[in-house]
Parts: sequence; structure tokens; C-alpha cells
Amino acid sequence: MQGRGARDRRATLTHAARDGIIEVMTWRWLSMLILVCALLACSPQASTPTNAPASLPTSAPTSLARAVPDCMPNIVAALDVPATFAPRFPFPSDLRVSATSNYFNDPNHIKVVGYTTLAFMDTAKYLNNALPKVGYKIVNSDAEQSEAEASFIGNGFSGAYVVRPMRACPSVTELTVVTLKQ
Repeated sequence: MQGRGARDRRATLTHAARDGIIEVMTWRWLSMLILVCALLACSPQASTPTNAPASLPTSAPTSLARAVPDCMPNIVAALDVPATFAPRFPFPSDLRVSATSNYFNDPNHIKVVGYTTLAFMDTAKYLNNALPKVGYKIVNSDAEQSEAEASFIGNGFSGAYVVRPMRACPSVTELTVVTLKQ
């Protein structure tokens, strides 16, 4: 039979191991956050800025889009993408913009959120293929089972996007894009 001291040492070691894992996970997330912030705020200008409007000449093939499911968010009036958003960003053709906002009251640091019926992985593949065609370079990308993300630079902007299937409606993909004019 083990005494109380042995149990206390095991408990202490268990807590230390758990705390060590949490610390490593925290440092990984912090490192990723610093990398994304550095890319968004400090990326060198990849090309000269264009004054092209935010219209989107490149769009996802409509053959990949699916019928609009009943569970898709009911966006009465889709919002327009701000004119100061990254020019020629290739949003999927059926994207319904649900929110736009500025970070730090900076009109050049913009977040756009929208929904598409394009499948989750098709949306990520589409963006990774379409961005270079309109002057953006993919700097970093990562895809998991339930989320894909990438950072990019070009046309005088740096930015990042995240795509994920909606929890309440898995046949709809949520797209969030953040850009910063350099």
C-alpha cells in the first residue's frame, strides 16, 4: 500500500505534465497569432497598388455551387464589399456578404464575412487557385478537416482568409477575409 506522499507526487507530476502540455499549446497558438499579425501588419508590398474597384471579375465556377439550403443564414440584403477592400479579390460567385467591419477604425484594415454554397474544401481550393491569377501570392496555407486558412500578399495588400463549414448548416461554407492596405 502506498502512502499519501506517493499519491501527492503522482498528482503533482500529473498536474505538471498537464500544465506543460497546456503551456506548449499556448505557445503554439501564440506563435501562430504572432505570425498572422506579422503577415497582416508587416508584410512587404508585393506589387504596386491598383486603384481597381472592389468588383470581382474572377469568380468560382457556378457548376460547383449548390442549391441554397433552408438552413443558410437569411441575409435579407447582402452587404457590398467596401471600396477600400483588396482589389479584385476572387470571392465565390454566390457569396452573400453578411458583415463588414474595420479594425482599429482604419478604413484600410477590413474584415468581410459571408456565406457560400460552394463546398468547404472546394472554396479553399478555389481561393488558393484564384488568388495568384489576380495578383496575390499565397504566403502560407493550412487545411484541416473542419477549417482551412491562408495568408496572402499582393496588389498593395496583405491578408488572410478562413473557410469553415457552418456548424448549424454544414452544406454552407462561411468565409472570413481580413485585408490590410500596405
